[in-house]
Amino acid sequence: MKFKFYLSLVSSVAVGIFVAIGVLSVGSFVVDYIKTQSYAIYDSASDLGSGKEYEIEEKKVEELSKTDEGVPVRDKYFLYEESQDFPKLTSQAYLVADLDNGQIIKQRNRDEIYSIASLTKLLTALVSLETLDQNDQTTVSYNAVNTYGKQGGLYSGQKIMIFDLLYPLLLESSNDAGEALAEHGKRSVFMENMNGKAKSIGLFDSYFDDPSGLSQYNVSTADDLFKLLRYIYKKQRDILEITKLREYENVENKWFNNSRFRSDGRYYGGKNGYTDEALYTLVSVFDLPLVDGAKYLESNDRRIAIILLKGTDTEGDTREIISWLLDNIYYQ
Repeated sequence: MKFKFYLSLVSSVAVGIFVAIGVLSVGSFVVDYIKTQSYAIYDSASDLGSGKEYEIEEKKVEELSKTDEGVPVRDKYFLYEESQDFPKLTSQAYLVADLDNGQIIKQRNRDEIYSIASLTKLLTALVSLETLDQNDQTTVSYNAVNTYGKQGGLYSGQKIMIFDLLYPLLLESSNDAGEALAEHGKRSVFMENMNGKAKSIGLFDSYFDDPSGLSQYNVSTADDLFKLLRYIYKKQRDILEITKLREYENVENKWFNNSRFRSDGRYYGGKNGYTDEALYTLVSVFDLPLVDGAKYLESNDRRIAIILLKGTDTEGDTREIISWLLDNIYYQ
């Protein structure tokens, strides 16, 4: 009996060690991927699987990453003399910046890597637009609709246009829609393109393990997400346009925006997310009247991006930041 007991004990310990090594190995793979791998990007659906590689567009990355260097005085922000302290937030990392000129107003842990949950879907939408024919019709698979989560209302066998899948993806954060898009683009190739696109626009501290954000190994930084947001803003603004809609419907479905800011007239778009690992994550853009004195470019508004990672109340954090900006920041 003692022999059987000790044999069972040794077996249990061995299994535990094996599982731990497996988990650590996956995490190590993500870190190594971020640090060392060379990346490729396929620029159209016709290049998928062809082996055609494209080097990182360094000039484009540099242009999208500019902050206050070379920014005209009238484009720069200033603090009022009696400025209030920046609010204490629940988010472990944040970045507040001007979307047009790239100037960072406030940040904390902008280069720290965190799980990002459904913020992943911004890149999923981008890669879909740039590699898939949006007029194609796809059939939603059983596998796609059985992805965790019920948002989107898709069903197995449903025929739907590729572009229409962007609405449940971005408005209701449908994981099913993300999987359907990836499957249409051959999932493994689609994921290669997501990681390739990320690196081609300078997201060097990011890795994407799935198209929905369910995996804890979908990771990024506030700084990388700002680069992604600026690229979308300059190159694929339809994504932001979709995220600020209140609702959208086609022949079979009607999707509603799950953002708490959808009724805010200043809201220009964004994406939220949650997983147990990532906690609450949020990227949002607001048009805020921060220009001091005369109108600038026929508008008193500045387009401000707010990026929050690993928070417990990202909506409250966002409102606190907006209030602070309106009370303490001005442009001239």
